[in-house]
Amino acid sequence: MLTQAELTIDLNAIASNWAWVRSQVAQDCDCGAVVKADAYGLGVREVAPVLAAAGCRSFYVSNLEEGFALQQLLGAMRAELRIFVLTGCVPGQELAFMQSGLIPVIISLEMYRRWSAACRANAAELSQCAAAIKVDTGMGRLGLDASELTSLLNAEPDLAQSRIKYLFSHLACADAPEHPLNRRQLRRLTQVLRELRHRMPDLLISLANSAGVLLGEAYHFDFVRPGIALYGGQPSAAKHCPLKTVLTLVLPVIQVKQLPAGESVGYGATRSWQSPRVIALAQSGYADGLLRSLSNSGSGVLLPSANRSAPLQVSVVGRVSMDTLIFDVTEAKETIEVGGAIEMLGRHKSLESLAQQANSLNYEILTALNGRYTRKYLRGVA
Repeated sequence: MLTQAELTIDLNAIASNWAWVRSQVAQDCDCGAVVKADAYGLGVREVAPVLAAAGCRSFYVSNLEEGFALQQLLGAMRAELRIFVLTGCVPGQELAFMQSGLIPVIISLEMYRRWSAACRANAAELSQCAAAIKVDTGMGRLGLDASELTSLLNAEPDLAQSRIKYLFSHLACADAPEHPLNRRQLRRLTQVLRELRHRMPDLLISLANSAGVLLGEAYHFDFVRPGIALYGGQPSAAKHCPLKTVLTLVLPVIQVKQLPAGESVGYGATRSWQSPRVIALAQSGYADGLLRSLSNSGSGVLLPSANRSAPLQVSVVGRVSMDTLIFDVTEAKETIEVGGAIEMLGRHKSLESLAQQANSLNYEILTALNGRYTRKYLRGVA
C-alpha cells in the first residue's frame, strides 16, 4: 500500500549514462557533467559525488554560489576538478573566482573588461586562475558576437594575459540533426578558432551538449558538456540512445469515486461523460511539478497490485489541481483501492512521453519535480 508520492532516483543509472556518453567521444576528449540547478532538480549532493566516482572531472554550474557549494561537496577532489560557471562573474565577484579556482565563462565585452582589469590588479592571485570566453555562433543568447570578438582582439590581441584558456559556444538546434544552423554554427566556431589558434595555441574548445555529442566527432572538439542524457532524457528525437531510466515517480491513490452519467470533474468542469465512470484521485499536482498543461492530456500507468496482474494506462481527466490529479480508471476490471500506485515516470512511462503530453520538454519536467515527494536514492552496482 502506497501512502506517499515517491520519487526514486537511480544514481547508478546516472553513472552508467555518463559512461555511455563518455564512450561516444574520443579518449582525449574530456566528458564533463552539467549539474546546474541542483543537478536538474535531482539533488547535486547525491549526484555529483557519484559522477566524480565514475571518473568525471569537469563540472558545469550556473553561478558562483553553485560553484562554491560543489567545491565544498567534492572538497577532497578539489585539485583534480574543473568547475565552470556558465553565466560568468557579476560585478564584484572577480577576486572570488581567482581565489577559488572556479572558472568563469565570460559572456560579454563588459564582463571581459571587468575580468581583464581584475587580472591586472590582482596579479598575485592568478596562480590557479583560468577563464573561458564564450562566442555566440547562432544561438542569439549568451556570448560575444563576431564583431565584438574582432573588437576585443584588436584592442587586446593576447587574451592569455587575462588567463583565457577555454573557448565556448552553444548549439541552438542540436536536437534536430538536419537543421542547417548546426553546420553554420560549426563553421563559425571554426572560423573563430582560426583567428585565435596562432595567438593561443593551447586554447581548449567546447561546443557540444548531450545532443551535440550525437552530431558526431566534428562537434566534440576538446571537451563536451552533457546534461539531460545523464539524467535519462533522450537528447534528440532523431536518435534513440541506450540510456538507463533514472527516475521513477509513483503517486498513491487517495480516493476512488463512482460518477453517475452526466457528472463532471475538476475546476471549470472541463471533462464530463454521458456514461457512468470510475475515477481515482492521486496525490500530487502542479505544486509538485506535474504541470497544469497535463490537464485532460496526460496519462499515468496503474501498476499491478494484489488483484491486478498487468499495468494499465489511465488518462488524466479534468484540470490538474495544486495537490491532486484525477484519473479515469473505468477500464480497470478489478477494484481500485486507496493505496494503489500510479506511475507517472519510470519503466512504463518515459520523460519524453510525459513532456509531450504536457506540451513541454524533458528538461522542464525534470527541473519542475520538486516539493513534497518522498525521495529515495538507489546506490550501488547495478
